[in-house]
Amino acid sequence: MKKNLRIVSAAAAALLAVAPIAASSVTANAAVVPNEQFATSGSATPAPQGNILTFSSSLNNVNASEKVSDLTSDANVLKVLSVTSNYGADKPQIVGVSKAVISDSANGGTIQDSLKAGKKYYLQAWVTVSGLQKSKKYKSTNAKFGASNSDSATTTNQGTVTNVKIAIEFNAVDPNAKGNPYVSYNTSVNNTPSWETLSDKQTAFSKNAPATVGAMVDEINGKFKVAPNSVTTPVAFVTNADDVIQQLTAAGIKVNGTGANATFTIPDKGFDFKVTSYNSTNGKSAVAYAHFKSSVDNSLNYPLIRYSNNSSSDYFNVQQGSNNFNNAMPIVTVKMNTNDWAETIVNHFKATQAGKMDGNNVVPEGPALRLVSSDLSASGFNANVAGLYPMTLEAKNSDGLTTTLHFNVAVTGSTLDEIKNVTVHSNGQVKLVSMVANTTSDLNGVIVNNGQSIAVYPNDTKTVNGVEYTRVARTNVDREQNNQWIETKYIKEETKTEKTVMHDAAIYNKDGQNTHATSLKRYNKVTVLGDKVSINGASYYKIGDNQYIKASNIDGTEKTLKHNAYVYATSKKRANKDVLKKGTKVTVYGGSYKFKNGKRYYKIGNDTKKTYVKVANFE
Repeated sequence: MKKNLRIVSAAAAALLAVAPIAASSVTANAAVVPNEQFATSGSATPAPQGNILTFSSSLNNVNASEKVSDLTSDANVLKVLSVTSNYGADKPQIVGVSKAVISDSANGGTIQDSLKAGKKYYLQAWVTVSGLQKSKKYKSTNAKFGASNSDSATTTNQGTVTNVKIAIEFNAVDPNAKGNPYVSYNTSVNNTPSWETLSDKQTAFSKNAPATVGAMVDEINGKFKVAPNSVTTPVAFVTNADDVIQQLTAAGIKVNGTGANATFTIPDKGFDFKVTSYNSTNGKSAVAYAHFKSSVDNSLNYPLIRYSNNSSSDYFNVQQGSNNFNNAMPIVTVKMNTNDWAETIVNHFKATQAGKMDGNNVVPEGPALRLVSSDLSASGFNANVAGLYPMTLEAKNSDGLTTTLHFNVAVTGSTLDEIKNVTVHSNGQVKLVSMVANTTSDLNGVIVNNGQSIAVYPNDTKTVNGVEYTRVARTNVDREQNNQWIETKYIKEETKTEKTVMHDAAIYNKDGQNTHATSLKRYNKVTVLGDKVSINGASYYKIGDNQYIKASNIDGTEKTLKHNAYVYATSKKRANKDVLKKGTKVTVYGGSYKFKNGKRYYKIGNDTKKTYVKVANFE
């Protein structure tokens, strides 16, 4: 078992917009103000100096059936708007609304008395703000003051400013309208375009980050197309320097300079540029990511420590810059009352000057480093008392770089004292229990999660009311003193089942986050571990240590035909004479494909045959 630890852009079409978020869930900046001299991009307009007010809104998508009178009511305006100040002593609050209207423009425009799905509108509001410094001048990043649309205003001697004008952009949508947006990625070979439809939240590519914002723009433009539904011709996704800077900043990455020549440093975890396709009629969106790896990676220069259980195929690497503590590493075991315990532990490890990549693995590089018992440090360790103890091992190379490894050591006496790491297999969280006189009780919220590794005493089990439990091991706590137990069924070895991947599948971790590892290609076999598990409400198959793929890429998704449908092999040739009748439930696999005739098709049939049905027959 080998293990190595290691915002949406603006575009030329209205299809491209920041993916709307349900009101009251996430706060968005007020889009524009009632004076068109203000730009909507923060990077394009110099920030004002002095005491600054910034207005925000939770108003994004609004059902077109909503009454305008409800949207412009004082109660709703106060609900969806908020304000902050850059002056720490301020406690700004919107306390009054003198006027509010819905318009088709940020500045003036035509007042609306109803909404139409697919249209953009502006909530224009004139408000009063209190909780400010007394008799002080204030400016705003996205508002105007008074009847003359002034850039600033002076508060009253009560710390209040009135007649502050803001405009909030939002979209009117019909959630029941048909049409699912999608993103396509250019997988061209030898400059021959080949567009692949991506699954929602799929990572299109992963590459080293360029040096400048302009170079990142070049890496993205021309690579994606977006469409609001399956019957609309896709358009090119186009980003610019301001869009990239906005997403970098939102990700907490410092940008030096402005425009295309601005520079940045991508962190170790990388950076995901978000490409969004948006259906303005129903408010649905589809997202794809372009992943850029850290532009500075020094981890391979550090010493590499390798744990080995006296087997060339059973090892575990740790290197600084990688994850240097993980319960997935086997527990080092020493027998109780062992005098040379330190030497016994150290002998399980080897270290080298540095590491290097060999395919997807890190392998030793450079001369070996001598590890001695003085490189170990322990907290509360007692070789004469059985239990689990935390330990630290350090290796330092000739460049003065140090790799630190934290791991656990088990001191064992009897068979009951044996400790091992196991992985939790469940459909969610598992509660640990205490046990007194063959009665179990919850431990007030002590839980473990699906995919989590924990240490247990595998030979110390008890059965209560027909349910078997295994004792959990904790560091610096004697076995018999640790009254924590887990149902044994959650830590049993998983069954292995071979399945066929029917659509390219991204690999996720136990939290449902894309790992950006190489995707599994369709029609290849994969071994899944155990049954399907639920992560964030979606079904996944586990395929490895903290590795999961969406079950829909294997099992498909059942859809109901809205029209009679032929089965095609190509855009011109039918696969057979079958006619699938309206109302039939059909399993489709992955995203749709665009054929030469410009129409989109789903793959059907759990095989590699060319059998496709038009997407339009399901809509």
